[in-house]
Amino acid sequence: MNLETGMIMAMADVKASLAGAYAAGERPTFVSVLPSGYDEIWKMHGVMLVVPIVPPDAPTALQFALRLRRDALISGICENCEATFAIKIEAEVLDVPLAGLFFPHRITCPGNDASTKKMLQGYRQAKHDEKFDLASAAASERLREDAGSNGVELDAAEFGDRIEQRIAELLSPPVPVCEHLESDPDQVWSTFIAHADWKCDACWEQERQEVLRTGTKFDAIEEFTCDLCRRYAPKSIAKLVIRHGIFLLRGGACARCQAHEASQRAIDATVSGGN
Repeated sequence: MNLETGMIMAMADVKASLAGAYAAGERPTFVSVLPSGYDEIWKMHGVMLVVPIVPPDAPTALQFALRLRRDALISGICENCEATFAIKIEAEVLDVPLAGLFFPHRITCPGNDASTKKMLQGYRQAKHDEKFDLASAAASERLREDAGSNGVELDAAEFGDRIEQRIAELLSPPVPVCEHLESDPDQVWSTFIAHADWKCDACWEQERQEVLRTGTKFDAIEEFTCDLCRRYAPKSIAKLVIRHGIFLLRGGACARCQAHEASQRAIDATVSGGN
């Protein structure tokens, strides 16, 4: 028996096992919610099932479609179009087939793939945009709070391409992030300019308290090196906070860069006033 034939027979055995379980009235059991918060994992006879969560604030049509799909996965049949499950091989890992269970809903069924996917993508994009805007506003507020009266605050656009380039470097894979950012990236991201270690607000506060307790995070040279011009300036480093969208970068700025920033702000104010 060749590998392809073996895979087909294995899939046939899995389908027969599931069909028998559904026919006997067995139902999948809940395992966990996926980190995205959009889906749940259920299992039955060794098969893992991805079951969609119905968002309470989703449009009525989307809620109905997701409930049809959810109920079909749990009961084994769509109550609207009477579609039953099928299995297809999604991929292979080390010659082991990874199968997906799906329901071929009729095109006229509200739970069909095409229309549900389109509605779901639109809903999730809208939620992403809303959360991103809220996170961006929160980052702007943190910028003013963290800089305080004796700090330098910058929006990335005010210091040219260098800041965007540095953010790109800090986001280059592998990107070290706290577990909260990994599960929900639409929130404020914080790190030091000199060190990629992205944290959410809660984890950043823990980091800040640790720095306050120990007195420093970097060696003596880095601690007094300007994060804008990279000059060693042990007598003139001031706190620096940079915002770019939802990203906050913390570090230090020397007296020369502080003066440059103050000058640029004065120029900007003059130009704005002239308009």
